[in-house]
Amino acid sequence: MNIIFYKYHSNGNDFILIDDRKIHLTKKKKIEKIFKKMCERNFCIGADGLILIQNYKYNNFFYIKYYNSDGKEGTMCGNGSRCAVAFLKKLNIINNFFFKTQDGIHNFYIKKNIISLQMKDILISNILIKKLNCILNTGSPHYIIFISNIEKLNVFNIGKKIRFKKKYFKLGINVNFVEIKKNYLKIRTYERGVENETLSCGTGTTAAVISAFQIKKIFNKKIYVISPGGELLVNFDKKINKYKNIWITGIVNFIYKGYFNI
Repeated sequence: MNIIFYKYHSNGNDFILIDDRKIHLTKKKKIEKIFKKMCERNFCIGADGLILIQNYKYNNFFYIKYYNSDGKEGTMCGNGSRCAVAFLKKLNIINNFFFKTQDGIHNFYIKKNIISLQMKDILISNILIKKLNCILNTGSPHYIIFISNIEKLNVFNIGKKIRFKKKYFKLGINVNFVEIKKNYLKIRTYERGVENETLSCGTGTTAAVISAFQIKKIFNKKIYVISPGGELLVNFDKKINKYKNIWITGIVNFIYKGYFNI
């Protein structure tokens, strides 16, 4: 069976996207092994993750189902969801400017190849602060560590140690290293499921900005975040007990279309 796939990236965070509305791949045997194979670099297509576009219970309302590159179903992916929006546009099937993911419903808007995605609200009571580092969930769990000299950091070794600590082992945690600059943030990410550094991370970028504001390292509610793959813009509102109207914006690029035999 040949399936059509599309490949997109946002700041080098790359994804395989498949229109699964009719073929229902998740019902096939050993499909997670196939997804893992498709995401393997050097030996196959290669990607940080794989995304299925599925029908939800309402007409013209889509479910974005995300898989990590290890083939296992993941939680919400910010950059992947923005790539999925670009994919929906390419398929010409956008009628409503919202979709559902593992963590709920998300709004979005499009301006050429710039995709903005509204993230879920974050309760301040759910932000755990540990020695000015933060743990929070922005659709996926993140451990935010504020450092200096980010370019010299061994992200793989340090991130892996934290990601596989016993208290995080069952579900895992993404580890983000953040450096505060005058008018922007710099970030590098060790991502669970990929088990390596990725060039960008949407939920991690969001977590970095909210964390930096919460511990008063920044005071601007609209700020750019620079990763090894490029830049994303995050803006938000802060209420008494939560952060809301959180939007993440950046360029999404189509790479190519191909066919894969299952």
